[in-house]
Amino acid sequence: MVLRLELHEQRLDQDTLRRCDELAMAARPDHRLVCWQGAAPAQWVTSFGRVMGHVLDAPGGGSFTIGRGRRCHGHHGGVVGRWVAEQHDTAVLPEHRGGGLARWMKARQTLRLHELFPTVESVTVTVNQQDAPMLAVNRAVGYRLVRERLLVEVSTHRLKGGPRCGPARG
Repeated sequence: MVLRLELHEQRLDQDTLRRCDELAMAARPDHRLVCWQGAAPAQWVTSFGRVMGHVLDAPGGGSFTIGRGRRCHGHHGGVVGRWVAEQHDTAVLPEHRGGGLARWMKARQTLRLHELFPTVESVTVTVNQQDAPMLAVNRAVGYRLVRERLLVEVSTHRLKGGPRCGPARG
């Protein structure tokens, strides 16, 4: 199996922040944004797990369970270096897609990240090349292609000599 991915970077410069501010101001009377740090609060775990279950809808999406929602604080997209943050999954329920909700959420997320971590200079995210809607969302909020990646799955029993751990021997 081969999965073609794009690594995108969003520079948190004044132009990007201004653009995200414009997008975040779009009226969303039918939605409100709830933010938290760490594990999903008990009142949101079930609905959060339901939404994240739709990460599977994206090409190459992975499984998400309510239990994982409670544990997400171990890998939550916080600062991973002095100046760079990683953003992982963006998911919208199917019945709410196509109206700009993901773009609005990502714009608000960018502003919130900048507010909480003002020294972060950029955010990176990986997107499947086949996920055209998310590629468009990322472009709208200032992400740019940095590089392409291929994820390849191969059965290790086919490798000569079996799987190896540690450094290759010459």
